[in-house]
Amino acid sequence: MRLWKKNGRVLATVYKSGLISTPNEVQLPSDLANDGHGTSLADARLKQMLDMCGGEIKYTQDAMMQAASKTASTLFSAHLAGQT
Repeated sequence: MRLWKKNGRVLATVYKSGLISTPNEVQLPSDLANDGHGTSLADARLKQMLDMCGGEIKYTQDAMMQAASKTASTLFSAHLAGQT
């Protein structure tokens, strides 16, 4: 998940699927990129919005992904320690 931010304000949340969620007052371009799918679509849309308005992208993980990462890290550490 990526957050498109400008001046400390979140303008949009862009998911790996290319889906975009915005606050009501944020207008997306009428010609929003629609070519591709998944992360390539998400990247194309982010680039288009950054070129149009500037700002920055912050990469984040949702709660489910954070939990999966923590579980994987714990299992990997246990494996390295010979506990599995």
